[in-house]
Amino acid sequence: RPRLLDELGLFPAIEWQMKEFQNRTGINCSLILPGDNIEINSISSSAIFRIFQEAITNVSRHSFAKNVNVEITTNKNSVLALVVKDNGIGLPENYLNKEQSLGILGMKERAHSIGGSVDLKSAPGQGTEVLVRYLLDANICIHLIDRSAPQVLARLAPLPLGDAVMF
Repeated sequence: RPRLLDELGLFPAIEWQMKEFQNRTGINCSLILPGDNIEINSISSSAIFRIFQEAITNVSRHSFAKNVNVEITTNKNSVLALVVKDNGIGLPENYLNKEQSLGILGMKERAHSIGGSVDLKSAPGQGTEVLVRYLLDANICIHLIDRSAPQVLARLAPLPLGDAVMF
């Protein structure tokens, strides 16, 4: 777990990482965060932060983008959405249908582990958009599991955490 998350929290950690990314790569970055302070447990904030890191790493490695926009919003249905959108070259046709990208698979697995999802949109020459959705109500269940006795966690260990919170 990145120490930055413990010291700052998820949104300030993302803001700090964006500034570092912009300084390191020269890619222009914009960031929109929710006005409300949203409590997200340590397991979920780690997963969301790691997905964010993978998404911007992909921008710097593959997209040839000049700009990346990151927006985090919540809606009335308690869904947190993280959108990372670049103006790069986009992904080749049919690339998203292939199961070969470990980075994309890793993002999807991390999201699933907290009861969330990752969707990608891309077209050649039109950039790429990564959309992460996380149900904040699942945050309560994961928070309880995160704070539970080790015996409870041991019983849940054989199950993916995303499935464990659906009880």
